[in-house]
Amino acid sequence: MMILLTSIINTPAIWLYLLALLIIISIIIWKKWYILSKENLFQQKLFWFSIGIPLLSFIYFGVFAWSGKAPILSAHGYSRFYEISKFPLLILASSVPLASIVNNIHRTIQTESQINTSESKNAIDRYLAHEKNFIEKIKEIPSFNIIETNDPNGGIKDNKDNPGYKIAIKDKINISNPYHLYKKIYPKATMEVEASYAHNEEFITKMEDHLNIINKNLERNELDNTLLAPRSISKLNEVSYHTALLLEHLCIENISLATYKLRSGNKEMKTFTDNEYMFLEVLEAAYHISRKIYFLIKGNESPNFENIASYIYDAEPSFDIFANAKLQDSIYSPSWLAYVTKELHVAKSGGNVAAVK
Repeated sequence: MMILLTSIINTPAIWLYLLALLIIISIIIWKKWYILSKENLFQQKLFWFSIGIPLLSFIYFGVFAWSGKAPILSAHGYSRFYEISKFPLLILASSVPLASIVNNIHRTIQTESQINTSESKNAIDRYLAHEKNFIEKIKEIPSFNIIETNDPNGGIKDNKDNPGYKIAIKDKINISNPYHLYKKIYPKATMEVEASYAHNEEFITKMEDHLNIINKNLERNELDNTLLAPRSISKLNEVSYHTALLLEHLCIENISLATYKLRSGNKEMKTFTDNEYMFLEVLEAAYHISRKIYFLIKGNESPNFENIASYIYDAEPSFDIFANAKLQDSIYSPSWLAYVTKELHVAKSGGNVAAVK
């Protein structure tokens, strides 16, 4: 054994072969030719190396075995060839299991790719089906007619303070962008396999927060004479501002074409109408659309907001502040927030305005 090992070590041809094999392996690793893809097996470089290296090794070692020997086409010649070629043939035979291993790995990669492709297609179909189902349900939510925008002929009323301008661009309130609303409610719904179709609980919470604030500011109390008429401008401003926020949250574009300034004492606010009945109808639309969306998402009715319902269905106006509404601007913006104030303002001397904290 030691003699054989010493003989191998002292043989330059072995070292030359090992060096060449090491260089080839290094190039394969450097070029990353060992990486298999889902393409055809014959396009995999590693497959050709699994065949080529044993074949070249067979020829290389065969040269030493066949050197000085003439081929004889006879039974004895074939037997002799086999005897002297056992080692080269053994190396050549190694190409079969090597190529088979590469083929099996490649087949696994192809199968995995097919599974991933199928899962990706299913994920896309699932997303599109879920989105389509939601949009169709959203479209079933009826538009709300804002009756106070109509003149006796059924058209949009003219702005009495600015002839030539209408008070609104349309007489209906509806969800303007259901696709945007879908992404707000289902932010993790994507075309990816790992997509989640759980609704965003923060969307519900935010909607309820606006309704709670509106409901609180519409509360009536006999002790401060607001049972029939909550005249506080601060309450009205809170209701106006959070109604605008609620409409924005529900992806409902503004319909008003003017902003109006309301004043009580030295406190000022602005809102989207000078008509409390129109104000009430806009709030009603926001309230009912939010309840329908809540049911669509959760599958059950939303909590009741009794003060809102009471205000909506009270036949008489409750905020007499609307009586002194003044036109501020004839403008249009799709955002309701352009028509309201977050905080009341106090008009100071010289026309300067400061927020009331």
